[in-house]
Amino acid sequence: MIKKLAYIFLSTLIIVSLLACTNSDDDDDSNGGNNDNPSGNDSDFRSDCGTVQNLELKNPVNGKDGIVVSARTSGPNLVVLSTAEGDKLVKLQNIQAPSGDILRNIAEDVLAEQISGGVVFFEADVNCVTSLSGGGQALVGSIYTPNGRNISEVLLNRGVVEVNQDICGGELLTSCYDALLDEARSKSAGQVERLLWKPISESDGNLVILSDVFGGTTTVSGETGRDQGPTNGYSSTVRFSKAGCAYGSATVEIRDEEGRRYNFGANPSLTIPNGCQRYCYEGGTLSACVKN
Repeated sequence: MIKKLAYIFLSTLIIVSLLACTNSDDDDDSNGGNNDNPSGNDSDFRSDCGTVQNLELKNPVNGKDGIVVSARTSGPNLVVLSTAEGDKLVKLQNIQAPSGDILRNIAEDVLAEQISGGVVFFEADVNCVTSLSGGGQALVGSIYTPNGRNISEVLLNRGVVEVNQDICGGELLTSCYDALLDEARSKSAGQVERLLWKPISESDGNLVILSDVFGGTTTVSGETGRDQGPTNGYSSTVRFSKAGCAYGSATVEIRDEEGRRYNFGANPSLTIPNGCQRYCYEGGTLSACVKN
């Protein structure tokens, strides 16, 4: 009798243990997979202007409602998402490509840099599609970097794109986007298109910088040069107290009378790698150049 009771007790313990293990495994699966969109990001994404989703302006927007994918550029305001269903072309909502080639190239470079680590895509509305000026169609929405940076706002804050209201709730973003762009451009006096760094001038053997900016103030690593006006087809001729070699790797800044910086592409300054070398900056590109 005692042996029979012991057998029943032992069997009961084994069954209870097995049930406990089964329940524990189920709980682990439930906690690990508790995500309505496995491809989404658990973080909330907050930005200056917010995000249109399902025709509503949300700020923050829930990362779980986005799609995490890799992407590549297809223009200053277009990206191609690599999804399980194939490539999908997306137009950044309310973002229009700039008209000039230089700014277009700069905008696309900035966009490529931002999306290099993947993106989180939020569609403005289900199957919201717009027709493109060059032909074809694209989804409309917003994209973020995985760490929460709104890429449209990055482009606007750099002042390298335009704002144009899109469908699917675009009106909810227009005024805020306009304000961001106006603020960015109010901080910039414009673009430097041409600049020549001459480490040794013919007149005094010291550094001279020629550029297409008229009436600005040019500094090199904190030293302000003396502008002697237009020469040699440039709008300004700015002379410094030392030869170019003395400045080593130098930073060039140009400001207008109100203190606003002129931009070199998307950057507020130009880095000269070697002050001893002669450099030409043109069309957004700095390169070593020889005297003609």
